[in-house]
Amino acid sequence: MSTPRVLVAGRPSDLSSSHTDGFAIRHRAMLRLIAGRHEVMLLGLRLPHDDARIDPEFDHFPYAEVALPPQASTRTARAVAAVRTLARSAPAPWELSIAQTAATTAPSVVVTLGPWLNTEYRILYNRYPSVYLFEEDLSRMAELASQSRQGRLFRRLEIGAHGRSRSQPQVVVAISDVEAPTARLRFPRSRTAVVPITLPTAEWPVATSASEGTEIIVAGVLAEERNSEGLVEVLEEVQRRGLGGTLRFRLISHSGLHPSLERFVSTDWVEHRADPGPIDEIYRTSKVALVPAKRVTGMKTTVLQAWTTGCPVVCFSGSAGAFGHEADDALLIGNRAGEIVEHLLRAMQDDQLRVALVAHGLDQVLKRFDPTVHAKRFLDLLASATQHYVGGPA
Repeated sequence: MSTPRVLVAGRPSDLSSSHTDGFAIRHRAMLRLIAGRHEVMLLGLRLPHDDARIDPEFDHFPYAEVALPPQASTRTARAVAAVRTLARSAPAPWELSIAQTAATTAPSVVVTLGPWLNTEYRILYNRYPSVYLFEEDLSRMAELASQSRQGRLFRRLEIGAHGRSRSQPQVVVAISDVEAPTARLRFPRSRTAVVPITLPTAEWPVATSASEGTEIIVAGVLAEERNSEGLVEVLEEVQRRGLGGTLRFRLISHSGLHPSLERFVSTDWVEHRADPGPIDEIYRTSKVALVPAKRVTGMKTTVLQAWTTGCPVVCFSGSAGAFGHEADDALLIGNRAGEIVEHLLRAMQDDQLRVALVAHGLDQVLKRFDPTVHAKRFLDLLASATQHYVGGPA
């Protein structure tokens, strides 16, 4: 029996070597998992102004690339795209390039990577059994999509149009239970499954003791406003209260910093590292982890990273929400910057509290985010996509 051939399609940045992009970390782990059982080919779909490179770890896989046009941004352009989908219009030239490139690999199944690409994959869904890593609904973020009443109504109409399309994958994978309803709404013909974030044990061995250090680690894509705005408020509060000598921060962000953070880097209590090396070692040599995102979709990978490395976590309620109340004992949660600063002071000074937070965090990792359990689940979903596929070129 021949080895199944899997084509993995996505933006090059979806498989980049970033240590702070939760999607890239997840996708790299998924690719390693697939490659352990299947023959793998990669298809890079490059948007304009995207200069990312896939992780050199994957250079040995056959790789092809297709240039994509700019994504529709105006409502008029998006409405035209929705109408084209409903009318089952002829594929655009770039879509035909995707199909032609995929055909040369003769895949048994296609895995497509979200959440930044979506309808761009429709020609693959028409031709092959597919699993789409939907991940999360980014349209709930104000900087990415209008949150006005008119904007939300337009999105509902757009989602409804795409939901009626026959170009849908066999399986859609959401990153958390919170995201599953949106996945079902967008892809009503697909089977929806939840496979949460997990961390590969080779890169992220589970700690057996609390981290040790003197500083607060803040890791993530801090160039984005949704990840930086809460941090700005916390740093302003620290500065206002003259606590810079007590609370010292290490900002780890491969993508750089949002302009609102630059003024703090010139102080002697805030340090930024773009490429610090193995980030698990940074957690292990930090006293506390701060997860400052106030507005979150999906699930914060940085919470899992801190739990796994035995680093106590302080976060805004927005970052805690996806983990549910069963994780409350593993987190110090605040709604305002002042509360966060108080939590940071407690976590820095109370060793008994730190030990308790670490124990509860490790318990969450072992019970809910075991990579072995969810790896098997994903491979089963991959197999089921092929078994239940009915279709062909459309």
